[in-house]
Amino acid sequence: MEWRNDKVEGAMRVETDLEFAGLVAGPVTVASGATLHLTGMAASLWVEPGATAVVRGTVTDAALNAGGHLEIYGTVGSTRDVAASALTQIMPGAIVDGIRK
Repeated sequence: MEWRNDKVEGAMRVETDLEFAGLVAGPVTVASGATLHLTGMAASLWVEPGATAVVRGTVTDAALNAGGHLEIYGTVGSTRDVAASALTQIMPGAIVDGIRK
């Protein structure tokens, strides 16, 4: 798994396994077959079918799951499954919509 800690001004597409500890000012898309461990911050998150995202950092806006696997340990503005095949797990202590779970 690659590790990065930098600032991305626009959108970012993750197509290989990545642990990201930096800041993404735009939306992050996790492609099918890829895994993202987000310990940093992103504006928004889109999880494609067959992708995995683990949020231990912050997604300031929405984390949308279009058929992948999404685990939330950190803080997310909101979350929604947009496909029947989506699996979203909100772990104890995570903050979603300003509410600690």
